[in-house]
Amino acid sequence: MLKKYKLLLLFPVLLFLFPPGLNAGELDVRLSVELRNLPTAHRELLENDFEDKVSNYLSRRWTDIDFGNEQIPVEISIFFQSATPDYRYSAQIVLVSSRPIYNQGRNTGIVRISDESWEFSLPPGKPLLYDEYSFDGLTSLLDFYAYLIIGLDFDTYEQLGGTSFFERAAGIARVAQRSGGKGWERASTGYSKLGFVEDLLSSRNQKFREAVFHYHYNGLDLLTVDQSRALESIVEAIDIFAELRSNDPRNLPVRMFFDSKHSEIADVLLDYPDRSIYDRLGSIDPSHRTVYDEYRMK
Repeated sequence: MLKKYKLLLLFPVLLFLFPPGLNAGELDVRLSVELRNLPTAHRELLENDFEDKVSNYLSRRWTDIDFGNEQIPVEISIFFQSATPDYRYSAQIVLVSSRPIYNQGRNTGIVRISDESWEFSLPPGKPLLYDEYSFDGLTSLLDFYAYLIIGLDFDTYEQLGGTSFFERAAGIARVAQRSGGKGWERASTGYSKLGFVEDLLSSRNQKFREAVFHYHYNGLDLLTVDQSRALESIVEAIDIFAELRSNDPRNLPVRMFFDSKHSEIADVLLDYPDRSIYDRLGSIDPSHRTVYDEYRMK
């Protein structure tokens, strides 16, 4: 069964709102935790319940929207780096989200984020409590990524559909920044939590989000319905990404899109009649040129 808001694939419908708690949470999380870098005492303490605590926390309801029996698949890996005697930890978190492609029995990756700037305090027995208006090193980061991932998912089904969730993620990031949370600062280069979500909300990246919708909804989801039209939609989306990258070669959302999708794009376009598309992709996304060259020769 498609999520109610995803029935737009078949015909326009309204969103039906339900009170929180009616259904399972929106995120289907597969969590792995690596503790080997920690001292034995801290490792043994976290082995008791950290994974269960985080999994249970992320299983809460994040929206009022009925997802039916569907959830957003999310793989999360947490790599602990260090610990202090007063139970302060540093860690890296890697998140990969995906969503099903209509009528194909497989998923497409939406985003892959590796965030190495995470510090939090977790004394023994401390519960994880939700409060997006108050900063906590552990839960604020989980809240931020929950809303970011839901927003990115919505953007693939409805044009600019993730805006309200990006706004909530941005609010959490600003509270964290004002509270002095490490890893929440704006960064002039590289990945920044606040910078990324503000880029998504910026008017200069509206075309990017519209192209993401076009790529998924009018492209991937139509491949088994009208392949020719679907491939043209994918190429049209790529043309928009090319324009955005030519205007700003450091555009973070565009770079992260290609980092997550380059292999899929190359594979899907094997059926596109103009093989020069791979030369164009190599120019747009030079860091993955080798992949495009391999597919061009197939």
